[in-house]
Amino acid sequence: MKASLTAIYLAAILLPSIAPAADTNTYSNPALGISITKPGTWMFLTTNQHAENLKRATLKDAELMKRLREHPTPPLVGMLKYPEPFDDVNPNVRITVAEGYTPSIDLSQVLNLLVVSRQTNFDSFRVIVSPTNTTLFGRSAAFTKFYYDLKVPDGRRFPDWEEIWLVPHKDRIFIIVLELRQDEKSGTRSEFDHILKSLKLE
Repeated sequence: MKASLTAIYLAAILLPSIAPAADTNTYSNPALGISITKPGTWMFLTTNQHAENLKRATLKDAELMKRLREHPTPPLVGMLKYPEPFDDVNPNVRITVAEGYTPSIDLSQVLNLLVVSRQTNFDSFRVIVSPTNTTLFGRSAAFTKFYYDLKVPDGRRFPDWEEIWLVPHKDRIFIIVLELRQDEKSGTRSEFDHILKSLKLE
């Protein structure tokens, strides 16, 4: 459970990351048994964009932020609605994976630990949906939703909406993070449903 929690925590604080090396709308990783499709107008994030996003990211925990910049471990895939740099909250999806899942792990408890740790790194943090075990289009899952102020290095703040879905598959957990503005001015929550519906685990 400790390994899973670490991966989940890093997935939630890292900005979206690396893109598949193909000019297609579908990310596919047969070794992990996952594929997911982005909208045609969205884009995959590149390695260079990931590095630049980390430079613009801020956390209250300066040491953690330093480690993330020095040793950036990208998620499996990141998807963005707009090209970077984007001077606002850019609606995005990012997915990473934690190995070592067993049915004895209570995913809602893992998410609860994450929420507690998140409160130390972001201002105006509010839990909107408490961590709960649920389903995602028929698959077992856990879910939480929270709001916070996303602060950028020049001091400006943006109202951030973030969701985390934990989806177990065989001996691993896929961690799906959705991010957008709380007021949905730069993108709507409904746009993410099409992406989530495209998720295939084999």
